[in-house]
Amino acid sequence: MQHMEKYLESISQSLESLVQIEKQKNQILKTLAENLTGVNLSAVLDTPILTEELTKFTQESSEVHSLTYDLFMQVTKVYMEEERLRIANNKKKKAARRLSINLGNTLEDFFLDHLEDESINVDRAKDGLIIFSRDAQPVATLKFMTDLGFHRGTEWYRYINAVVSDSDENYGVPNDRVYIIVCSLLNSIEKPHVEGLLGKSITSNWDFLHQKTLVSEYLDKYKAGIGMLRNPDRQVYFMASELHPNAMADELYHAKRKGEDSKALLEKLNGYQWLSDIEKLIQEMNTKL
Repeated sequence: MQHMEKYLESISQSLESLVQIEKQKNQILKTLAENLTGVNLSAVLDTPILTEELTKFTQESSEVHSLTYDLFMQVTKVYMEEERLRIANNKKKKAARRLSINLGNTLEDFFLDHLEDESINVDRAKDGLIIFSRDAQPVATLKFMTDLGFHRGTEWYRYINAVVSDSDENYGVPNDRVYIIVCSLLNSIEKPHVEGLLGKSITSNWDFLHQKTLVSEYLDKYKAGIGMLRNPDRQVYFMASELHPNAMADELYHAKRKGEDSKALLEKLNGYQWLSDIEKLIQEMNTKL
């Protein structure tokens, strides 16, 4: 027994030595890169530090944050990490597939934290849908869209129809248990389509997105045209109008790189008028699933 204890202690010491060697290697590489580029990489590489600051800011804030706020910030953190990787790998664009996978993982954790029924599993499928299952049997699907992108206007109806068909044919989920979340209306609207639904002209998309009353009227009429879902008001959730998690992530990340205070950027989220309450989606799912 004594011999075994000494053997295990020896292994432990060896592993600790390897860890220290790797740390020294990383520091040497980091110093070399800084000397070659003239850039302080601590602000570029330490995304967890910024994440800790965001968490601390949220905890210190006197505001009681909604689930919509929480989800928006979780998505923003995913985009911040992707921006870190984009810069570290010297890429021009963020990696779309990695983003999709990481957003799926974030959504899995979010819903597992808030759904009451612990027997429900939440998984991201290869087609990008979030699948809610009980005893290996799918009971609901959710499609998360950061924005509508190329699916804006009437094209969105065709896209939802495809999601409903996919849910039914591949997972056996009926159309009253298919849910849609759109994180931002930025990069999601067409001026002629907005004007057509409202029956009035708007000066610009940007101005329109800041007029919450008009935005709500537009979304009510937009959702009313969704014939492929049983109850769009309970199944479709838009989160923000002019705010976008990708834009917010870039602002926060590069403010950190420059040594600027990121709290000023986060203050705009306190008291923000969200377009939907994700708490209602959680309640809907807790009741129906």
